[in-house]
Amino acid sequence: MLSKPITKHMILTYGLSRAGKSSFINTIARRKVTQVGTFNNESTTLSVEAFEVQVNLPRNSTSLTIFDVPGLEDSRLMITDNKIKEKIEETVLTISDTDRLSAI
Repeated sequence: MLSKPITKHMILTYGLSRAGKSSFINTIARRKVTQVGTFNNESTTLSVEAFEVQVNLPRNSTSLTIFDVPGLEDSRLMITDNKIKEKIEETVLTISDTDRLSAI
């Protein structure tokens, strides 16, 4: 039996606080891999985190590295949006041998 080719992609979730970035990651993973916030308007994701997810498709398997990031415009974090962007770049470059994302 031939094994399916594996395609690798890096995806960055990016957006306002409470936009559903972590929920999106859990949906893609088909399981809970990251915490999701409650309805108290406080961010749950406080740092840039990477999650490895395997997606099996009919003709191939796809390996995804999905980055969950703090929400933009969140005063609770006491961190500027520019600092969040710097942390994203730093984390992506640390984890990957390329600086290219497949999707944002």
